[in-house]
Amino acid sequence: MTSDDNQGVSAPASRAAPPPDPRVVKALAEARDAAERANLKLEPNGSKGARWLALVPVTAGLLTMLLMMPRAAPPMDIPLPRIDMRALDAVRADDQSRAAEARDHRLPSEVLVVGTSLRALNKAMAKNATDEEIGTARNALDSAFRALAPDGEKAFDMLRTLRAFQLEAFLAEVEKFETTGVMTDELDELAGGFIDRMYAAGWLENGKVILDESERRAAYKLVWTAQVGAERMQALALSIDEQRALYTLYLRHPHAPEAQRASYESQRGAARDTAACARAVAQEKLAVDQWRLEKVKRLGDIDPLYPAAYALGVAYYRIGRYDASAEAFRAWIEKHPGGPLDLRARNHLKAALEAYGPT
Repeated sequence: MTSDDNQGVSAPASRAAPPPDPRVVKALAEARDAAERANLKLEPNGSKGARWLALVPVTAGLLTMLLMMPRAAPPMDIPLPRIDMRALDAVRADDQSRAAEARDHRLPSEVLVVGTSLRALNKAMAKNATDEEIGTARNALDSAFRALAPDGEKAFDMLRTLRAFQLEAFLAEVEKFETTGVMTDELDELAGGFIDRMYAAGWLENGKVILDESERRAAYKLVWTAQVGAERMQALALSIDEQRALYTLYLRHPHAPEAQRASYESQRGAARDTAACARAVAQEKLAVDQWRLEKVKRLGDIDPLYPAAYALGVAYYRIGRYDASAEAFRAWIEKHPGGPLDLRARNHLKAALEAYGPT
């Protein structure tokens, strides 16, 4: 895993203030007692305000020391990656420019064959065609891509333009769906069963896809590139900030693995009492948190600026792996002593150790 960096990590959303630390309450009481004793020792003409002010530095120092001491605090929020919006805007501008160029100047026929073949494959999958029909469409797309690949960098640049053209059309069709509630044939050809997948993942709410524009762009480009068989082509890879946008979606809106969703739905439907239903819900929640844990690991591999060890500490805690959580928080503290997340990591480490029990 690449090195972590704790610089500039945004704090999680604010929560209700915790109850005062008993140590702080005790310190305040002792400070008041000390002030009263000091009053008795000072000359009668000494002002009361001056006597109190003399104790302010001592009290402040004591409180600061106590507040900096770790106190067990269970971790809740997994940090999100930091996105360079200017870099993301530059990628968007390039895609829009390429799409406009493709509208004004027809792409070479060998490139258009890739686009046509991809549309045919998406349509077959969206319409639940037979395995044989889907296989035929897949073979046609593979052949079209192989015919283009020998042209090297020029071919990949044209594929980027084709992808940008279909991306802009896809975004427009999704907006149409959100306005009308109708899944058009054009949307099926551009993205297969996109809306069905959004619904299954829990990413469709009140007829709206919860992905923002950056997430939609990154998700479409990732799937498009995989479908044409160009995942290993650096020229078609997502930029680091596009990947950060995508992983922001994953961390904010995790879901159970696709292969397990039907099973959890069936378990909930078959539950005959509250306890059975609660067990099914708990199992699904665990699967969701485990899915997000894997995304945290992957993000740590690709983003050197992401606080991966700290995030893993949170993710492991959420699934009850308190030993692994403590190990991750220790790793973060050792590597980033005194950083912005240092005290928070120490608090979470103490909570993980308490939850894990005596060693």
